Amino acid sequence: MVLCDVIRHDVTRDDLFLHKGSACETLVPRMSRDPHRLTQLFILNIALQLFDGVATYQGMRIGWNEGNPILAGAFLRIGVGEALLASKAIASGFLVLLNRNRQHLIVAPALYFLAAVYCVMSLFPWLAKYLTLLVQTI
Repeated sequence: MVLCDVIRHDVTRDDLFLHKGSACETLVPRMSRDPHRLTQLFILNIALQLFDGVATYQGMRIGWNEGNPILAGAFLRIGVGEALLASKAIASGFLVLLNRNRQHLIVAPALYFLAAVYCVMSLFPWLAKYLTLLVQTI
């Protein structure tokens, strides 16, 4: 039996449910299956996708470069707007698939992970660039 690290120390055994996996039994916090929490995570991820798309489009108009080499290559082949729409449609479709399969234990951790990745790789860098631009214009 493998125990997941629990951040809160006041979690009791009643707050955990047993999931029988193929390789081992794992205790998982019940909050990861809370429908309200999963809806919030889904909306957060969609909002991060929208932010990334708008920030990237506006950044390209200003003359900044795209950090993702795959997306930068797509910009050259099919254009900025089309490549962004396609990539955001694919990412949002993936999020919808995760949301529709919320009964699986991997969904909540995946949504947390994707939100963290987009914060680190998109939200923070774009906000830093735009704040720097704002400070330079003042």
